[in-house]
This record gives sequence, structure tokens and C-alpha cells, in this order.
Amino acid sequence: MNNHWHTNYRAEQEGPTLFRYFLRVHRGYSPIEAAQFGIACSQPLLVTRASGPAVTKPRFRLSSDRVLVTAFKPSDDGQAWIVRLFGASGKTEHVKLLWPSRSHGSSG
Repeated sequence: MNNHWHTNYRAEQEGPTLFRYFLRVHRGYSPIEAAQFGIACSQPLLVTRASGPAVTKPRFRLSSDRVLVTAFKPSDDGQAWIVRLFGASGKTEHVKLLWPSRSHGSSG
């Protein structure tokens, strides 16, 4: 851990540092499964009571299982949705967002 990237901070950091490791047995390397496991370990699902009507169907689907959704939230003005995607394979992926109704946006 250093700051040798032309910053105005000291080049070292003091104090204790916590590292967490998660190990899992697998039969072979899969970049998408490794990314899903890493996200699940670093961003665990938090369950809380919700208000409003229950959502029984996904808001959208992806046309590819090689791409992960890492963020999904309403825009600041509430007029659109922001979706952040991650291609875990490191290769160019083509994916479409498939919305169940046209009221949330269009496919493509």
C-alpha cells in the first residue's frame, strides 16, 4: 500500500490493516463465477423491510449470462434508471437489457 501516484499524500500508511480472504473449492476457473463469488463476499445482501408494493418480477433481464449487474438505481431526477454492468471475462461482450414493459425503457 503506497501512494506513489503523484498525489499530495504521504507515501506510506500507518496503523493496522484488515485483510479478509474467502476460499472456495472449484473444478475449474470461470471468470464469471469468480466475479459473482467476489461480489457476494464483499457486498453481502442486506435484508430489510420494504415499503410500497412488493416486486414479484425482475425489473429487467440481461441477454447474456457473461455480464453482471453491479448497480441498479433511479437517476437523481427520478426520470430514468442507472444500470452499471461488468463483463467479468475481460473480453468485449454484447448484451441487451430486456425490460418486461415499455414503461421502463426500451430493449437495446
